[in-house]
Amino acid sequence: MMCHLLIALLTVSASLAASPSDPAVPLFFIANHGQAPPEVQFMAQGSGLTAYFSPGEALFRVREQSVHMQLVGARPSADVEGLEPLAGEANFLTGEPGQWRVGVPLYRAVAYRQLYPGIDMLYGANGRDFKSEFVVAPGADPTEIRLRYGSDGKVHIDELGELIIPLNGRELLELAPTIYQDRAGSRVPVAGQFALAADGTVSFAIGEYDPSLPLILDPVLSYSTLLGGSSSDAATALAVDSTGAAYIAGFTASYDFPAANPEQNFNAGGNDAFVAKLNPSGNGLVYCTYLGGRGDDRAYGIAVDAAGSAYVTGSTTSTNFPARNSIQATLKGAKN
Repeated sequence: MMCHLLIALLTVSASLAASPSDPAVPLFFIANHGQAPPEVQFMAQGSGLTAYFSPGEALFRVREQSVHMQLVGARPSADVEGLEPLAGEANFLTGEPGQWRVGVPLYRAVAYRQLYPGIDMLYGANGRDFKSEFVVAPGADPTEIRLRYGSDGKVHIDELGELIIPLNGRELLELAPTIYQDRAGSRVPVAGQFALAADGTVSFAIGEYDPSLPLILDPVLSYSTLLGGSSSDAATALAVDSTGAAYIAGFTASYDFPAANPEQNFNAGGNDAFVAKLNPSGNGLVYCTYLGGRGDDRAYGIAVDAAGSAYVTGSTTSTNFPARNSIQATLKGAKN
């Protein structure tokens, strides 16, 4: 079974000489040359998750948790093929020398050809996130596309139009799809969104478009994780740096909010702002700190520069809000 796949040691040739989860290395897809169960044709590691691609389905793993994405009604013989070969190769050195696999080719993307009549599905990279793309040929029917996710909770669509797939305290997110057509070298947006049927299958609701041109449906798969304490917590802003690390700002009334390398390791009263940085895999805090005084303190915006410094905006009613090298060191009015 794919869920028992274990790779003990993976080496990559000099042109890609780093761990495949290293944010400096682009996400790549590895052909299965016997280092994985036979039903797996390609595998890849992205931000916080590993993916295995087989005919008719893909499997995504976050730590020990797995989600199957079944391609409902798809052509069962639609194999997965590698696209855009890379210069590097992978070597799997595990077990006895006779079990080693060396010179395994790497690809920039993979494709399921004619998954549905006139429809290809491609997987590539958006930074360290997986980026799927359905390419609908002229005259083909995009309503044929149906996906079913096997997870430990109810799949749902949030207020941003993102598809949320629960995963034992974490979430996989399919970001709201970008749908478009290319016309005379220009990208023409097409209205559309995820749709969820009563049986739990996911499809796309698409507005008017030109059926004589190809149609592209372009969601991005990412991760989410729980961050909070035992009281009310709210994340209000998010920024991502060039490595894929996430910077989160918000406010919390919790006295047990997780702290890591904090500037302030306690809630000073009421709501305090918080600022947190998650590593590119989303499975560890680089830092997380309270920021506040005795009053009501809330962060509403965050930005990050090329050096990884975070800039936070918000409001405070605290007369003892922590200030350092400040233009204004005291509260002016009821709320600043």
